[in-house]
Amino acid sequence: MKAFIFLMIVLVQAFSCYSKEAIWIDYDVAVGKIIRDVDDGFALFHALESKKLNLVGVSTIFGNIKNPEKMVKITKRLLELHDRLDIPVYRGAYSAQDLGVMTPAVLGLIEALEKQPLTVLAMGRLTNVASVVSLRPDLVSNIKELLVMGGRQKEYNSAVGKSEVVFWDANIDGDFESVRKVIESNVKLRMIPTESMKKSIITRKHLKKLNKSFKRHRWLARKSVVWKKIWQIYPRMKGFIPWDLFLVSYITHPEDFSCFEGIPTDLVKLKNDTTFNRSGENGAYKYFLTASFSLVSNFRASYCYDIRPTHVDEIINSWL
Repeated sequence: MKAFIFLMIVLVQAFSCYSKEAIWIDYDVAVGKIIRDVDDGFALFHALESKKLNLVGVSTIFGNIKNPEKMVKITKRLLELHDRLDIPVYRGAYSAQDLGVMTPAVLGLIEALEKQPLTVLAMGRLTNVASVVSLRPDLVSNIKELLVMGGRQKEYNSAVGKSEVVFWDANIDGDFESVRKVIESNVKLRMIPTESMKKSIITRKHLKKLNKSFKRHRWLARKSVVWKKIWQIYPRMKGFIPWDLFLVSYITHPEDFSCFEGIPTDLVKLKNDTTFNRSGENGAYKYFLTASFSLVSNFRASYCYDIRPTHVDEIINSWL
């Protein structure tokens, strides 16, 4: 009888795991560091909090912090808060020069894709992912979808806040060559850009809710206070955009997103209208990862242009 009960428990756990969406997160986490974005922390928290997801692995990439090894330590701290140190974490590229290098992150993602199809969430530069599709093009078909935090419509510049800031597209501008490799691999690509997020912010109301919840939520709320204050000063908003959170929440709440499907997509040189001109190029024009039905391109992607106003409330409430 005991053997039968044990077998049933194993089968239920196995079924539960396989019924969830298997995902891989590739990011440049910096939550907990002074004057650094906290959005990656919100993204990882949601991946761990949601009962709909099976987080198979996490890899780090240069970006918010230059050293991806430091990001491994931050990630393990976040996993520890959730009692999920069983999830593997891999150090990725130090710079765009690591394109094609078999880093631990690239090897880890390759091995994971060899075992099962995955939805890959690219929240930083695309160097790690581009290395995988370049070294192992046979595994592109096992990437169910690649979600990218970036992109823009040709006709729209996504100014944010009362200061009307047009943020540079850091994940794209930081490694154009890897973006090109990814597009040309014909991977199933979905862009979730700034345009869709302009009204979806973390406010004082959300942080107060987290402060009344579990220890891990209180930790994240404390780490977000300074970042919220910075956004109040510039770009003058009542809260901050938790950019990377929306790659994860698209998987759990796709009905909250309005998206174009099969829209022509490519790297296109356009007038550089970013506020800080931090594009990786000098001059009046730069490359943008662009989606437009007026664009002549052999490549197609999905592009999410709006998020339901109640979406952030739904996500935070789902944690509590």
